[in-house]
Amino acid sequence: MDNSYTVKDFIKEEPQIWNDKLKKEAIDAGGLLVIGTERHESRRIDNQLRGRSGRQGDPGSSIFYISLEDELMRIFGAESIDGMLKKLGLKENESIDHPWINKAIEGAQKKVEGRNFDIRKTLIKFDDVMNDQRQVVFSQRLNILKSKNVSEMLVGFLSEVIDNLDVKFKYRNKYDHKESSSVTSWFNMGLEYKLNKSSFGIYYRELHRIKSSEKRPFVEFEYEVNNNMKLRLRNALRIKEGDKAFLRYRIRYQYEYDNIKRIKPFVYNEIFISKESLKRNRLSFGSKFKVKKMPFDFRLAYLIEMYRDVENSVVNWSTKNALLVSLDFKI
Repeated sequence: MDNSYTVKDFIKEEPQIWNDKLKKEAIDAGGLLVIGTERHESRRIDNQLRGRSGRQGDPGSSIFYISLEDELMRIFGAESIDGMLKKLGLKENESIDHPWINKAIEGAQKKVEGRNFDIRKTLIKFDDVMNDQRQVVFSQRLNILKSKNVSEMLVGFLSEVIDNLDVKFKYRNKYDHKESSSVTSWFNMGLEYKLNKSSFGIYYRELHRIKSSEKRPFVEFEYEVNNNMKLRLRNALRIKEGDKAFLRYRIRYQYEYDNIKRIKPFVYNEIFISKESLKRNRLSFGSKFKVKKMPFDFRLAYLIEMYRDVENSVVNWSTKNALLVSLDFKI
């Protein structure tokens, strides 16, 4: 039997000898000491660092040094603790070792973990929505690829779009409170597309006054906040005779009572913004009247309009009252 001890054996065994020696010295000294200079947002990360000091049952310890100026404490309420400690006479850079600090850190970490959990939960919901949409799109794609007659499917798609598309006509007269004659008449025509609780429309208006006329192409977006509340945004290009065209924005918030058969009382407030400033505020109340078995509504409303005018840096407000009579057709 060959008992010779070669250089290869020495090279193989020497590291193990030194490792055993260093491990014994480390254990005699108390094991691995993990020093943390900051607490993480997640308690799980802190616990992982602590676990490094006691791997495979070896002895060890861990200690964390933190500051009230750390980002975690600064964001989540360290000001109250810092102010209280200053009142107690704590000096600058003096060490603090108190259960209140540990509770404050744990409270801050719980808040961050709760916020991160909500973010992940929301992302999962978005991912589920995108996955559902992806399944619908790919199922339609497969149906189109497998179908021998695509025209029938196209007719189905177009019918769904047309079902949500309305053709609208409006004729309105506005009578000034101080004059017996009609001061403003206008006619609208356009298309409106409905999708769930919102609608989008493209319209054209011709407006006629006693001494002038105007053309107004405009787009309109309306959102149904709930069964009674509606928000409407309108952007119109005003084209007056002998004047430069300009844009005007309108924002309207309307409440409509919908529990009376064929009668819908309403009230709304609308602001008019043009040339980057508020020009008018309109308060209106009235009612819609649905004509039985007919494709049109009759509307009667009273308007209180406040006009804003700026002259020599002085803002002046004037008020006009008017009666609005409207006939609305929808196809």
